[in-house]
Amino acid sequence: MLKKSTNIWILLSIILTFIVLIIGKNTKDLVISCGLAEATTWEKLTALNIPVNHPENIICQDNEENDIYGILVDINQETDLIHRLKTIPLVVIASPVNQLEYNNTTLGQKVVIEKVLQGDNRQLGKTITIYQYSPFQIREGNIYYETQMTFLTPNEKYVLFF
Repeated sequence: MLKKSTNIWILLSIILTFIVLIIGKNTKDLVISCGLAEATTWEKLTALNIPVNHPENIICQDNEENDIYGILVDINQETDLIHRLKTIPLVVIASPVNQLEYNNTTLGQKVVIEKVLQGDNRQLGKTITIYQYSPFQIREGNIYYETQMTFLTPNEKYVLFF
């Protein structure tokens, strides 16, 4: 037979467990799902119709004013830029896989390395995940795109520098 103090502790533990379960059940409805965690593919992410808070920060591909190479050459001397590019450890051509993962403040995109232009050839054919830190802000259950970075579109090829 258990001591009286042990029985009291068991009873208090059971009561505390029920209180925690009741509080958890009641507060579960306070968390609003915006659907971002379920956006595991490109189609699901784009279906969310996420507004861009600062559209002037997005680089448009067809806009001549945003010539990335020209901007880099303006910032650095062209020979200095070429020297810096030669020192990058890994340069690859990669294609995004239609697979995303959202982890609280980061969004990961999986890509397949199709060609190694510079660096370790053992990376060829590997699937890696590229993370963007905090691309979204969630306010009052609504998602907003907040970063200057753009996503890698499936079925396209990209030159990536690591």
